[in-house]
Amino acid sequence: MNICYVCENPFDGEEIKRHEEHVIPNAIGGRLTSYEFLCEGCGVDLADSIDTPFNDHLQVFSVLHGISRDRGVSKKAAIEVISRVMPQGGGKAPTYSLNSDFTVIPDRPIYFVNEEERRVSVCCSVPKKAKVFMRNPELSKLKAQGYEVVLESDMTQFLVQGSLRINHESTVVLRGVAKIAIEYALHCGVDFSSLRGFKADLIDRCEEEKLRSAVVQYYPTTNEEKLYETGKFRHEDWYPNHQLFLFSDGPDLYCYVELFGAIQKYVHLSAHFLGRLEVQKYLQRVQSWNFDPSDWYGGPKDLHMFAGQFGIPFTGRPLEDVQKDVLHRAETRAYEIDADAQIDKVRNLVQLLVQFVVSDIPAGFPSVDALLRKAADAKSGLGFTLVDRLKHDMRYALQWVHADFSQFRIQSEGEPAPRLAGRVTPDERRKYAAFRLYESLCSIGRENEIAFLSE
Repeated sequence: MNICYVCENPFDGEEIKRHEEHVIPNAIGGRLTSYEFLCEGCGVDLADSIDTPFNDHLQVFSVLHGISRDRGVSKKAAIEVISRVMPQGGGKAPTYSLNSDFTVIPDRPIYFVNEEERRVSVCCSVPKKAKVFMRNPELSKLKAQGYEVVLESDMTQFLVQGSLRINHESTVVLRGVAKIAIEYALHCGVDFSSLRGFKADLIDRCEEEKLRSAVVQYYPTTNEEKLYETGKFRHEDWYPNHQLFLFSDGPDLYCYVELFGAIQKYVHLSAHFLGRLEVQKYLQRVQSWNFDPSDWYGGPKDLHMFAGQFGIPFTGRPLEDVQKDVLHRAETRAYEIDADAQIDKVRNLVQLLVQFVVSDIPAGFPSVDALLRKAADAKSGLGFTLVDRLKHDMRYALQWVHADFSQFRIQSEGEPAPRLAGRVTPDERRKYAAFRLYESLCSIGRENEIAFLSE
């Protein structure tokens, strides 16, 4: 691409320089980058207007899953708490933060009194503030009465539950998802002329009505999707992850965006797409690893070898450009997931379930029991019908023996999945989105301690 997709000025290498853009923001663990479609000035503008609010809103997932970024560390997440006893300390009510090690700290010193143990616990994350607070007249009085005063850096022992707020339908989230979708389409080579209208409405002007029409909540509409989405953190070896699917149906161009395995949206990028497009997919783990580009000491021979392994052009290119591509590929390789691995997982789940039901294997086998429980949960939560249909007519199993799952989340019975999801009632889609948030807590074993409050 020879122009910046935002300002539409041509790259000249001087005033309009190419910018390394993270398609999925670096702050939430995104690894896919491109130098092809954004200039430095517009990169800064988009970071301020779209990326930063979006990243701040989703930072809670980085904290929950311990995700770091390339530059800096994960931030804290604001959390609302219900405590077993009323905190004391005077002044205005404190706010609380959840750390990635699941400790909870107040923004100012507070204390809890345990009358049975004659003990006062002062909670504060900043030693200097704690030292000053220890001179508080109330604490001095309690000390004089024989209470033991101790300093705590974590207040979770005093909590009943914590609550995290998120609004996955906010303009901030929808606009961030829309930006990811258009940049992935550009990364995949979609001609900008097919995306100019989407960019103008949702990036330049941010017309909210059009934004909410274009970016809609995903909902599993097929039996294989309903089975896969139920307890998927148990069978997805790469959970949590980010996923992007780009696909078309005639003139309609869509992108499926999944972040942390919890936020799932379909984005309708264009109703006037004229090109030909094979389905494009990008899947990545979000956990970090220890590769450091600064440790690279390879010379031209090493670059030539790795360029060949990674399929990176070498001949006729400056070594600096080749090295940049090689190091980027080395960084992202450990995160990327083969898209076929997910299709294989879908196929295995469905065909194993069919086999177990048809064979009528008795209870007592852990793997069989677990999959049948998953099917029962999918039925009660999402209307999964496969088991009931098999029990009604075992011949139904024949259509699943050689079933093609390559259109998973893309198409069903000749109709695009986004259109099918759009027919689901808004209430059912809201319930499903809340279910995804709940499962993200189940994946880390914190569903009894923390809850999501959807706004």
